[in-house]
Amino acid sequence: MLIWRQFCLFLMHFGADEMRTNLVLLRLIRLLRVMRVFKLGRYTEGKEIIYDTFLASIPALVNMLFFMLVITVMFGASIYYSEMGTFKVTEQYPEGAHMRQAFLGGVEVSPFSSILMGCYWTVMTATTVGYGEVVPTSSVGRVLACIVAYSGTCLPSNPPSLPRFVCILLEKGSYY
Repeated sequence: MLIWRQFCLFLMHFGADEMRTNLVLLRLIRLLRVMRVFKLGRYTEGKEIIYDTFLASIPALVNMLFFMLVITVMFGASIYYSEMGTFKVTEQYPEGAHMRQAFLGGVEVSPFSSILMGCYWTVMTATTVGYGEVVPTSSVGRVLACIVAYSGTCLPSNPPSLPRFVCILLEKGSYY
């Protein structure tokens, strides 16, 4: 504690601008003290159970992530091909653009410019974030949006690590 007081007195000898930058440095050093909370984890038995559960669940989690990736690409490609519209060269777009039917009538440039953009839309819809900047307007696109939204809400309800957690908890002999 004495060292910190001497350090603060040392900082007071600088000018106002230098003192502000040095106080920011001092605040960052003080923030590092918060990291001591993470040392408490080595004394808990619950941490070991969670760690063992995670290690035992790695194959199931990798399998789930693989299928999520496949489903994301599949729905991303599906929404891209259903919403891309027709390629047209106009005065407004001399290099051409994919034009689709707008929601309220008329024609607009399709926001689904690639399969990668379709994958982005799939992730945003499945996680129910839905920023709204990319919206399907065709009936096929809306049906796909419903399927993606429902499958996105059903996926978290089936965590693959829950059975392993129960097994490890019973194996350790701890009941919380």
